[in-house]
Amino acid sequence: MIAPVVLQGKTLRLEPVESLHAGDLARNATLETFRYFVTLQPRDGTVEAMREFIDASRQIPNMLPFAVVLQETGEAVGMTSYLDIRLEHKGVEV
Repeated sequence: MIAPVVLQGKTLRLEPVESLHAGDLARNATLETFRYFVTLQPRDGTVEAMREFIDASRQIPNMLPFAVVLQETGEAVGMTSYLDIRLEHKGVEV
């Protein structure tokens, strides 16, 4: 089973992305941020589009999307994902 985790460093924290991150992401991440997301992308930079994108991302099997959050402010400034998670091979695409 794939379980969400929080990955924490000195400056950034990766936490499972939630709808509550939509406002920060709409404000801080341009559509260029998502240019290389091969699975899907937000339709535009609005909060509602970001919320839809987050909800859709969380539904994709074998994918674990994270919000990139600044430790100092708690503000989400981007996203990254584990993709193609293969438990049987202990493999993952970042």
